[in-house]
Amino acid sequence: MTLTRQSNWIVTLSLAAVALAYLTLVWLPGRKSLAQLQQTIELKRAVIAQSTGLSDALLQTHRELNETETLVRQWEKISPGKKDSPALYGKIHAMAKNSRLSVTRFDPQPIVSHEQLKELPIVIACSGSFDQIYEFLRCLEQQSQTIWVENLRMDKKAKNTKDVQCEISLVVFSDNL
Repeated sequence: MTLTRQSNWIVTLSLAAVALAYLTLVWLPGRKSLAQLQQTIELKRAVIAQSTGLSDALLQTHRELNETETLVRQWEKISPGKKDSPALYGKIHAMAKNSRLSVTRFDPQPIVSHEQLKELPIVIACSGSFDQIYEFLRCLEQQSQTIWVENLRMDKKAKNTKDVQCEISLVVFSDNL
């Protein structure tokens, strides 16, 4: 009987060793690998879920980019170049005269260059009624070029008149290319 008992123990220990080897060499590493794969799958599902919302945002961004590029191309067509500056200055001076203003100073300032734009500053000193100054500013606003009124100062010319002295600082924006 001792032989059978010994053989039972040998079989039992052999099965236990095989089970332990299977557990440590196959099942635990496989379980760990499976957990990592599940985690990777969850991450990829989250990315896919986010990307559906991003595609709408990306399409909207592309539409806005196209609209912006169209506006820039249109602006570049109407923006005065360096060779157009004298004609533009003459046009602004003529608008002041057509508004019946008395221009006492028309002083183009040095051009300020930026990466994509140039600023063409102009200082105009004039006198006339408030309505005439308003008409001049209205004419400036209706121009296709981008013209900013950077500063406007009005002083009453005399106590008994309706005329005012006015100094206007304008900035005309031009394409730098």
